[in-house]
Amino acid sequence: MPRGSSTNGPLAHRAKGACGLRSPARILRGPVSQANVEIVRRGFAALAEQGVEGVIPFFTEDVVIYSIPEWPDDPEYHGHDGVRRLFRQWAENFDEFGLELRDVHDGGDRVVGLLGLSGQTNVPFFR
Repeated sequence: MPRGSSTNGPLAHRAKGACGLRSPARILRGPVSQANVEIVRRGFAALAEQGVEGVIPFFTEDVVIYSIPEWPDDPEYHGHDGVRRLFRQWAENFDEFGLELRDVHDGGDRVVGLLGLSGQTNVPFFR
């Protein structure tokens, strides 16, 4: 792997409520079903096709995303504007940043996904 590349994201996502992603029509609560898995798939497809604005409707309005201590920007991102700010910061800090949903499963009480993150950092802090 090239120096400065990342396969592990510097973020842990936590949201108030059943899950961070939601159906644009309604939030699905309770045990995870195949429908919840499909919502996650549609959210990542919207992100790939339309960028951050495509995925915003899949996040609850009170979403909170926490970064790791090594992340040089904000430690927490709140709400839809926080998600936009985080994606803007990713674009500023990485060349050709990529986020791919590689696999997703019904994990009982949550959706479990395997994500692939890629990009070459353009910030000396990470090199």
